[in-house]
Amino acid sequence: MCNPPFVPGRLRLIRRRIMIDAVVARSVRTEQRCFYRNCHHPSRLTGRSLICNEGSRFRMRIRLEPFAARGFKNGNPQSTGDTEVPPLDFWVPLQDLEVPPPEQCDKVYRIYCELATAATAAHSSWMNRLHKDYDIEASTLYMIGRYLISRYPLPQWKVGMSMLFTASELGHQPSILSVVRLVDRGLGHDSFLGSNIYRSCLRRFQAIVAREQDPDALTLQGLLLRRKGDLLKALQYFDLALKKGSPLASSQSSSGTQATTSRRDENVPRPYRWTWEASCHIGRGEILLKQGRREDSEAAFRIAALELDNPVGYLKLALLLPDDSPEKLRYLETAAVSGRKEAFRELGEMELRRARDPTQNGRQAEKHAMWASEWFRLADDSERAAQARWAHASS
Repeated sequence: MCNPPFVPGRLRLIRRRIMIDAVVARSVRTEQRCFYRNCHHPSRLTGRSLICNEGSRFRMRIRLEPFAARGFKNGNPQSTGDTEVPPLDFWVPLQDLEVPPPEQCDKVYRIYCELATAATAAHSSWMNRLHKDYDIEASTLYMIGRYLISRYPLPQWKVGMSMLFTASELGHQPSILSVVRLVDRGLGHDSFLGSNIYRSCLRRFQAIVAREQDPDALTLQGLLLRRKGDLLKALQYFDLALKKGSPLASSQSSSGTQATTSRRDENVPRPYRWTWEASCHIGRGEILLKQGRREDSEAAFRIAALELDNPVGYLKLALLLPDDSPEKLRYLETAAVSGRKEAFRELGEMELRRARDPTQNGRQAEKHAMWASEWFRLADDSERAAQARWAHASS
């Protein structure tokens, strides 16, 4: 009988932690703790994430890939389509959070679907009835809507988007920012872009940006401009977000690093100063790197990683370090624990380079090749995994 393939002890531990994360994610209870209160809430679990918003340090990564949002009647984003009412235990994970209890969530869901289905073409009168007749606040729609979207691909995500659109029409600022960000990332992109209510949401968003007071809105504007390729203007908005959001940034020069350089305990991440602070530092660091400002870029990534405990920050920081740096392996493993396939792939490449190093003896080369094969397998890169196995066989 063939012996099972050798898996290094540290890699077994990381894979086991990833499996544990997946089990926790299915329960949804823990993931929601950070999802509310503007989507981000500090957690002590270093480098791990179970929720879908890039700055959360404990978040579940949800793939929001572009697709047609089928089920919306006549292209109206506020329509709830033919979505079924979920059972009461669907809301159980919400019972220990700062949101209504499951019974009230179920009641709000039913009332909202009834009103939205009977409404005509996004007429605002039924929205006002939510508060006037049923005492349902826009913030309640926001919290329940975000939870429903987090359950994608279950069909209730469409009701969640409808709730966010409605809350944005009622002037709820977190809902306005969330709608713009979700559509920009591809959720129902084709169906929403041409709708009147989305154009209305964009106008509200631009009005918030024009006031230049909200660091989340400024960060989001920077992300949108970076996606369009306008890097200089995007950097200006990232810098402005740092100025408005950080108590230390206003006393520093805009040409230098916009962050504190004092040494910190890496095991004690600080609280977020605004919801998308990590995205601001990461987006800013990527632009600075393209401009050739490597030191400033590394400083920005260090803030996202070491101060905010963001897995993408750990990955970006590790990619700037040489292979012989002990920090690189540690940062890549931290990002890998959060399920970042880019980290798996980079760890595989690093181990494969070591396996092919002529200064390595046979035993060491075999070990590095086996590590490389395992990392590539976790990254779903079968071609590179086969190359690593070949390097193992020839070592």
